[in-house]
Amino acid sequence: MRNVTIDLGDGYSLSLFQSEVTGLVETVPLYESETEGGMIGEPVYLRGGEELAELLKSALDRDFKIWENQYYIELEQELVRENNLELVVDNEEDKA
Repeated sequence: MRNVTIDLGDGYSLSLFQSEVTGLVETVPLYESETEGGMIGEPVYLRGGEELAELLKSALDRDFKIWENQYYIELEQELVRENNLELVVDNEEDKA
């Protein structure tokens, strides 16, 4: 397990974690104050440097919606196979 924390100022930081088991890298913003602290939203898995740059920019701008507005959908594999189901997501909706 590897973890790196990048200070963003004003009690905020961005945590980068790499799992020894899966090798996947994830990032999540953290907040610490004198009375409380913790993760802001849920971790996001990284696919490369360009995505990391976008997430870092969002965190520096205190725009945490990518971490706060996540939805997890789990489909039963039997139903997927029997019905040829496919999950389609439009991630470009906010860019219009």
